[in-house]
Amino acid sequence: MKNFVSNHRPKLAVVTVCHKFAAMTFRLLRWLHRHGISRKRLKGSLVHRWMGNSIFSRELWAFRRESLARGWLIGSLVAATPLMGLQMLLGLPAGIYFRANLFVVTALVLTTNPLTAVVFYPFCFMIGCWCLGRQPEDFHWDNAAVWKAGGPLFLGCTVVGLLVGLTGFLLIRRLWRNRPPRPGAVKPGAAEA
Repeated sequence: MKNFVSNHRPKLAVVTVCHKFAAMTFRLLRWLHRHGISRKRLKGSLVHRWMGNSIFSRELWAFRRESLARGWLIGSLVAATPLMGLQMLLGLPAGIYFRANLFVVTALVLTTNPLTAVVFYPFCFMIGCWCLGRQPEDFHWDNAAVWKAGGPLFLGCTVVGLLVGLTGFLLIRRLWRNRPPRPGAVKPGAAEA
């Protein structure tokens, strides 16, 4: 019995974390509703007219394995782009189109802000130089054109975004377990007897 408990302890910890995230989702949705952001208020609004009924999709707001994994992949790819002012404008429509969790997309996009950019973008530039086989010291910022540095920066950002995104995507798909249905709950689309 002792071996059974010790071998299955990590899975129990993952399930506990999943339940905490699900509870956090409901608390966040209640907070949004209390502050006037609800489906009823969004219907007919500018956001609803622009985005259509897809804005009400449950996958965009609930912490489920598939939508979380898609949100992580999209969020890390968009967050790694050096287009600092356009990241949210790229991330949210992509998240809605691919039915990804918008909370995760937004959180990841906000990780690259002006405070973290001074560390993140030079790191991506060095990764891009390494991928191209160049030395970062070869670029002299005082007399180099911006487009010369843009190639290694975009390449490095793409590599870092893909590595972080795919790693997180695969880990979420492997470790995250959706909450089992409640006993007696009727599955959507089930035939009535």
